[in-house]
Amino acid sequence: MKKNSGTRSGSLALICSLSFACTTQALLGAESVSAASPAQVSGANLDERMQGAKALLDQRNAEQAYHLLSEVEFEGAGNEAFDYLLGTAALDAGKPDKATLAFDRVLALNPKHGGALIDRGRAYAAIGNIEQARADFESALALNPSAPTRKQLATFLAQLSNRQEKLGATVRAYMSATIGHDSNVNFAASERDVFVPLLQDSIQLSSDSARQSDTFLGLNAGIGLDYTVAPAFAWFGAIDAASKRNRDVHQFHLSSLDARFGPVWKGQRYQMRWALSLGALQLGDEDYRRQRGAGVEWRFNISDQRQLVTAVQHTRLRYRDVDAKIFNTNQSVGLLGLSLLIGEGKQALVTPYLMGGYEDDTGGNLQGNKRIAGAGLTGRLALTPTRSLSWAVSGQRGRFDKTDPFFLKKRSDQRFDVSLAFNQQLGQGKKWSLRPQVTWSRQNSNLAPYDFDRTEAGVTVRREF
Repeated sequence: MKKNSGTRSGSLALICSLSFACTTQALLGAESVSAASPAQVSGANLDERMQGAKALLDQRNAEQAYHLLSEVEFEGAGNEAFDYLLGTAALDAGKPDKATLAFDRVLALNPKHGGALIDRGRAYAAIGNIEQARADFESALALNPSAPTRKQLATFLAQLSNRQEKLGATVRAYMSATIGHDSNVNFAASERDVFVPLLQDSIQLSSDSARQSDTFLGLNAGIGLDYTVAPAFAWFGAIDAASKRNRDVHQFHLSSLDARFGPVWKGQRYQMRWALSLGALQLGDEDYRRQRGAGVEWRFNISDQRQLVTAVQHTRLRYRDVDAKIFNTNQSVGLLGLSLLIGEGKQALVTPYLMGGYEDDTGGNLQGNKRIAGAGLTGRLALTPTRSLSWAVSGQRGRFDKTDPFFLKKRSDQRFDVSLAFNQQLGQGKKWSLRPQVTWSRQNSNLAPYDFDRTEAGVTVRREF
């Protein structure tokens, strides 16, 4: 939801992007109020705060404007001009529940205050109270406003109708094709000759363990279904299929099929998504690994520019090949991130995050269990309405708890991944897109067979349905 302008025209214009998911402070509880007594806050001071709040709104700093006024809300409540300014600041700061209270006081004094009716309608729309929002917009229309305002109110009412029509099923799908080159299709060790301390000699890794580069064709497709039962509850499901076909190194073809489904709850400021997942991986056209898991993701809107992201996932990985069964694990991973919209037009989105986890060995891996810790940064920068840059940078450390009997030490890995892509939407409907991209990976390990680097570059054409 775009940040509303401090001017009334800007405030009205951005109502119903109707980001109804932009919601309130219910989970945080009531905000603290200044302990100043009425005698300590003079009328002049109240006027000064109102002037300061107006200036902050003009500077698009609604959060600070709201804070400035909320400190003296007890003293200013009942003043029509103060309450309307407080409601405006609260709404623009992403606090629609607070805004409705302030606008209620305005309308109690002046039931024909058109601005308060419209803005209270916006606030009700933001917290999902469609019927009350509709009633406020219709009441504002009954006041016979100017032609531009009538037109805008008609737009708001149409958007409310569209919102209600979205209850039910929504289907989305995509297909994509990628042509590219992979410098290390098998994630092979950097060196083929490896010294083994137990043997006090060097051995040569097999040909499959030697680094191989190749040109590839990638094909991906997916379909998803969202079924909205009510504004606060929905079901979702998605299936994705992917295949990477190498031109020469056929034994390292990769194909995968993944499915996930579960319920979604939406509160005034949060969204919680539970998911069960199933997956299968083929290597060289043979059944290689199966997985199943469960997880939960929770997103909380701190403001309209900041969102807290947390997720926990537990996955059982089971290998089908007899020689690979020693890698069977139960993996548990947690993530904590903060998504930030940056820039006047919110043209940049960055998400720094921390992650950690544990792999419980169930297959008899000689290196034992593994602890994981890492951090990363993802982002997207809009260059024009149809062009953008996206990137991802991450680092991860993995440590095993048993001494490798051949290398006489506990394995410790450090992995780094960097990717950069340019996105170009094509056509008027923006259904087609072109995406050149490059990814670089490097793993440093104290055990030579697990030391590798890899660069993959390609161009993807994608079609949304």
